[in-house]
Amino acid sequence: MASTTAMYTGLSGLNANARNLDVIGNNIANVNTTAYKSNRLLFQTQFSRNFSLGSAPGDISGGTNPVQIGLGVRIGGTQRNFSAGSLSSTGNQTDLAIAGNGFFMVDRGQSRFYTRAGNFTLNSDQQVVNGSGDRLMGWGVDADFQVTRTTLTPVTIPLGQLRIAQATTNAALTGNLRGDSTAPIANAGSRLTLGALTDTTGAIAATSLLINLQNTAAIPASIAAAGDVITLRGAHMGGTLAGAFDIPDSSLTVTATTTLQDYMDFLATALTIQPGAANPNGFTPGVT
Repeated sequence: MASTTAMYTGLSGLNANARNLDVIGNNIANVNTTAYKSNRLLFQTQFSRNFSLGSAPGDISGGTNPVQIGLGVRIGGTQRNFSAGSLSSTGNQTDLAIAGNGFFMVDRGQSRFYTRAGNFTLNSDQQVVNGSGDRLMGWGVDADFQVTRTTLTPVTIPLGQLRIAQATTNAALTGNLRGDSTAPIANAGSRLTLGALTDTTGAIAATSLLINLQNTAAIPASIAAAGDVITLRGAHMGGTLAGAFDIPDSSLTVTATTTLQDYMDFLATALTIQPGAANPNGFTPGVT
């Protein structure tokens, strides 16, 4: 009966749209589910019934169209929306989120899974785990703090744990040069030279007393006397690069036995000079 067929065709639409309401309701129910991805229902045409296949055009006829009626709609499938949602702060230090593409990899025994849910916490071994106990996996770091991209290991964050202090063995300094700067690139450290000096008792040597040194650039006069205090103040290391610092003020009290070597040792200590390899210009760090 035609009326019965029409009723079943309409009923197929009701059934398909009822399933669509189920999908929509599930999306609304999971609105607060961490990293939930919404779904949408895809519809597809149901079977069709042919009453006539039609005919092709000929010499005396333009042909006829096929006679076909549709028998309703059915569910073609569901499609997940993988677009990134908005990020929000939770106040939990171990909660993570991915901005852009990608997944977290978690380990569950002998199986590994991918997830966008970053609601993690720490277990008794200080390993980062999700609510099901699956451990978050990541690349490790070697003794030189280089990421090793060959083996995945559980991510461990020892928050609140005490460690025995260890001396620093390596340090690195990095910086950027201005691309639009016209200043020449530095190729050596600072080199400071005193004026011409002479010793009232003869040639200058490391054992010469400070009280015997005279400035020859002006009227000969002793540069220091016993009881004088030589103060280093306002020295600055590093220019404007990152890591620059002010050198603390320091003083040397001249006595009747203070030698030029004592003064050089004082400068090396106060200016934190560490003799080592030669600079690019050939000079060797130190005080001479």
